[in-house]
Amino acid sequence: MSIPSAIANPERLVRIIYKEKIKPNDFRPKPNTDEVSILRLEYTIPDFCKKHGKENEKPEDKRIYHGLAVIRAEEVRKVGADVVSAPLQNLEMHGNIKIGCIAIPHEQLPQPYNFMTQRMAQAARFYKDPSPEKEKWESDKNLK
Repeated sequence: MSIPSAIANPERLVRIIYKEKIKPNDFRPKPNTDEVSILRLEYTIPDFCKKHGKENEKPEDKRIYHGLAVIRAEEVRKVGADVVSAPLQNLEMHGNIKIGCIAIPHEQLPQPYNFMTQRMAQAARFYKDPSPEKEKWESDKNLK
Protein backbone atom coordinates (compact mmCIF):
# COMPACT_ATOMS: atom_id res chain seq x y z
CA MET A 1 0.00 0.00 0.00
CA SER A 2 1.28 3.42 -0.91
CA ILE A 3 0.77 5.99 1.82
CA PRO A 4 0.35 9.58 0.66
CA SER A 5 2.79 12.09 2.09
CA ALA A 6 0.11 14.76 2.49
CA ILE A 7 -1.87 14.44 5.72
CA ALA A 8 -5.48 15.52 5.29
CA ASN A 9 -7.26 17.42 8.08
CA PRO A 10 -9.74 14.59 8.88
CA GLU A 11 -6.93 12.05 9.34
CA ARG A 12 -6.76 10.39 12.76
CA LEU A 13 -3.37 10.44 14.46
CA VAL A 14 -2.45 8.08 17.27
CA ARG A 15 -0.15 8.93 20.14
CA ILE A 16 0.85 6.04 22.42
CA ILE A 17 0.13 6.88 26.06
CA TYR A 18 2.35 5.57 28.84
CA LYS A 19 0.39 6.98 31.80
CA GLU A 20 -3.10 6.64 33.25
CA LYS A 21 -4.35 9.68 31.31
CA ILE A 22 -3.27 12.15 28.65
CA LYS A 23 -1.00 14.94 29.87
CA PRO A 24 0.42 17.96 28.01
CA ASN A 25 3.87 16.32 28.16
CA ASP A 26 2.51 13.61 25.86
CA PHE A 27 2.60 16.30 23.16
CA ARG A 28 5.97 17.76 24.18
CA PRO A 29 8.65 17.16 21.54
CA LYS A 30 11.56 14.81 22.11
CA PRO A 31 14.62 16.62 23.50
CA ASN A 32 16.47 18.75 20.96
CA THR A 33 13.68 18.45 18.36
CA ASP A 34 10.29 19.99 17.67
CA GLU A 35 8.79 16.57 16.82
CA VAL A 36 6.18 14.42 18.53
CA SER A 37 5.94 10.93 17.07
CA ILE A 38 2.53 9.71 15.88
CA LEU A 39 1.04 6.87 13.83
CA ARG A 40 -1.43 7.55 11.03
CA LEU A 41 -4.48 5.46 11.93
CA GLU A 42 -5.92 5.50 8.40
CA TYR A 43 -2.93 3.34 7.38
CA THR A 44 -2.67 0.94 10.29
CA ILE A 45 -4.87 -0.76 12.90
CA PRO A 46 -5.18 -0.45 16.69
CA ASP A 47 -3.50 -3.88 17.15
CA PHE A 48 -0.37 -2.54 15.45
CA CYS A 49 -0.43 0.71 17.46
CA LYS A 50 -0.68 -1.29 20.69
CA LYS A 51 2.15 -3.63 19.65
CA HIS A 52 4.34 -0.64 18.77
CA GLY A 53 3.55 0.98 22.12
CA LYS A 54 4.37 -2.15 24.08
CA GLU A 55 7.64 -2.59 22.19
CA ASN A 56 8.67 0.90 23.31
CA GLU A 57 7.89 0.48 27.00
CA LYS A 58 10.68 1.23 29.46
CA PRO A 59 9.53 -0.07 32.84
CA GLU A 60 12.79 1.06 34.45
CA ASP A 61 11.80 4.64 33.52
CA LYS A 62 8.14 4.09 34.54
CA ARG A 63 7.17 4.16 30.87
CA ILE A 64 4.36 1.59 30.86
CA TYR A 65 1.87 1.33 28.00
CA HIS A 66 -1.69 2.29 29.06
CA GLY A 67 -3.55 3.06 25.83
CA LEU A 68 -3.94 5.20 22.75
CA ALA A 69 -4.78 8.85 22.24
CA VAL A 70 -6.42 9.95 19.00
CA ILE A 71 -6.35 13.47 17.64
CA ARG A 72 -7.27 14.62 14.15
CA ALA A 73 -4.78 16.52 11.99
CA GLU A 74 -7.19 19.48 11.87
CA GLU A 75 -7.18 19.67 15.69
CA VAL A 76 -3.38 19.78 15.67
CA ARG A 77 -3.33 22.51 13.06
CA LYS A 78 -6.04 24.48 14.86
CA VAL A 79 -3.70 25.03 17.84
CA GLY A 80 -0.89 26.27 15.58
CA ALA A 81 1.15 23.08 15.21
CA ASP A 82 1.52 21.03 12.05
CA VAL A 83 1.63 17.34 11.22
CA VAL A 84 3.87 15.81 8.59
CA SER A 85 4.48 12.38 7.17
CA ALA A 86 7.78 10.95 8.43
CA PRO A 87 8.03 7.30 7.36
CA LEU A 88 10.63 5.19 9.10
CA GLN A 89 12.05 1.87 8.02
CA ASN A 90 9.31 -0.73 8.65
CA LEU A 91 7.03 2.06 9.89
CA GLU A 92 5.60 3.68 6.77
CA MET A 93 2.60 5.12 8.65
CA HIS A 94 4.81 7.15 11.00
CA GLY A 95 4.48 10.91 11.18
CA ASN A 96 5.38 13.82 13.41
CA ILE A 97 3.52 16.64 15.03
CA LYS A 98 5.76 19.68 14.72
CA ILE A 99 5.13 22.45 17.23
CA GLY A 100 7.72 24.88 15.86
CA CYS A 101 9.89 25.05 18.98
CA ILE A 102 12.93 22.93 19.86
CA ALA A 103 12.52 21.28 23.27
CA ILE A 104 15.56 21.93 25.46
CA PRO A 105 16.18 19.07 27.91
CA HIS A 106 15.07 19.87 31.49
CA GLU A 107 13.60 23.27 30.50
CA GLN A 108 10.00 24.37 30.16
CA LEU A 109 8.77 25.17 26.70
CA PRO A 110 8.09 28.88 26.15
CA GLN A 111 4.53 29.69 27.23
CA PRO A 112 2.90 29.79 23.76
CA TYR A 113 4.23 26.29 23.00
CA ASN A 114 3.41 25.01 26.46
CA PHE A 115 -0.16 26.24 25.89
CA MET A 116 -0.15 24.45 22.50
CA THR A 117 0.70 21.10 24.16
CA GLN A 118 -2.06 21.70 26.74
CA ARG A 119 -4.63 22.34 24.01
CA MET A 120 -3.63 19.19 22.09
CA ALA A 121 -3.89 17.12 25.29
CA GLN A 122 -7.38 18.52 25.85
CA ALA A 123 -8.46 17.87 22.25
CA ALA A 124 -7.18 14.28 22.08
CA ARG A 125 -9.42 11.36 23.00
CA PHE A 126 -7.87 8.78 25.34
CA TYR A 127 -8.73 5.13 24.88
CA LYS A 128 -7.48 3.29 27.92
CA ASP A 129 -6.54 -0.25 26.98
CA PRO A 130 -8.86 -2.60 28.88
CA SER A 131 -6.35 -5.46 28.54
CA PRO A 132 -2.82 -4.01 28.31
CA GLU A 133 -1.26 -7.38 29.13
CA LYS A 134 -2.82 -9.00 26.04
CA GLU A 135 -1.41 -8.88 22.54
CA LYS A 136 -4.50 -7.57 20.70
CA TRP A 137 -6.49 -4.35 21.08
CA GLU A 138 -9.73 -5.53 22.70
CA SER A 139 -11.68 -2.35 23.32
CA ASP A 140 -15.17 -2.26 21.89
CA LYS A 141 -14.84 1.49 21.30
CA ASN A 142 -14.07 2.82 17.83
CA LEU A 143 -11.05 5.11 17.78
CA LYS A 144 -12.50 8.44 16.62
